[in-house]
Amino acid sequence: MIKEKTNLNKVNFHIIKTNRVWTRDTGPIFLVNDLLKKKIMTNFHFNAWAKYKDYNFDNNIKPQIAKIKNIELIDVKTKIKNKVKNVILEGGAIDVNGKGTLIATRECLLSKVQERNPGLNREKLEIILSESLNIKNFIWLNKGIVGDDTHGHIDDITRFFDDDKIFTAIEYRKSDENYSALNENLKILKKSRNHLGKQNTIVEYPCHRH
Repeated sequence: MIKEKTNLNKVNFHIIKTNRVWTRDTGPIFLVNDLLKKKIMTNFHFNAWAKYKDYNFDNNIKPQIAKIKNIELIDVKTKIKNKVKNVILEGGAIDVNGKGTLIATRECLLSKVQERNPGLNREKLEIILSESLNIKNFIWLNKGIVGDDTHGHIDDITRFFDDDKIFTAIEYRKSDENYSALNENLKILKKSRNHLGKQNTIVEYPCHRH
């Protein structure tokens, strides 16, 4: 920051203990009420991608940020089998266009492998995301890339760069282990529409060559 001549008088540093560095997954998702000009934070819980046991510090990041910034923190909970449960969701598991459309993979949010929310089906999850993030339109891709520790995070492969424009990774080599999954995702995206019913423009970018 000093090298780039950043005005440090406008920067505040806060130290928050974590288990790992992936704050896109563990940090807050902010929402803005345009009428009230008010920010809030959603408190989706984190369980280390349903894979690791050490996430006690990571799961406490959002409450600490809310306290530091004096922003209302909204817990996202649901009832599963008559028990109230915290809803698990990482930031990297979804991508949104800021206008009501969300992209995710079934592999990450609906699979029994590294299952985030046991007992929660697609219909119920869509209701929760609609109510908590004001989502009106869902685009479900099938799988992420092979070897992804998170089991299907969308931020590895597909992102919005405008209301109706989407970048997506594509593999052109049929011999590659990601060829089938990424090309299947591309077919889904080419048929997808945004929150207004407008067909999305899809921009392909090739996977990194090893």
